[in-house]
Amino acid sequence: METLNKASAYLNKSMYNAGFYPKADYNAQLRCFAYLEKAIVAVDNQIKAAEEAEPSAKPASGEPADNIVGLYKNQRLILTSARDMMASFQGSLSVKKADRFWETWDGCKKIAFEMVEGLDQPEGSFAQRLNELEEGRYIK
Repeated sequence: METLNKASAYLNKSMYNAGFYPKADYNAQLRCFAYLEKAIVAVDNQIKAAEEAEPSAKPASGEPADNIVGLYKNQRLILTSARDMMASFQGSLSVKKADRFWETWDGCKKIAFEMVEGLDQPEGSFAQRLNELEEGRYIK
């Protein structure tokens, strides 16, 4: 088993030196991209629910509007922009493309988690879920 681990480590280092990440990184990218798409569906559902619950009456002049729909739409914009940028990089073993993928993922993963899992999660659940999604990520 130790020989296999050494061979695997050598192969990963050789691939990295040649400009490629190992297959495990590729698989982690696919999991994270699928999770991001799941987050976009979740925020769409939140928008629909908030629009249905929001009263049609406008607040009196001078009163601040409770614009939860606007907040959800902003989060959707962030997530869809990230997804669109990541789409051309996801599933790549190229170091440059993988780095761009992970850079974009790092910027939106917290919002994605909050949309899929909810805001009232116990401490440590974000890190635990992130470890599951990013398992195999070559460079953190």
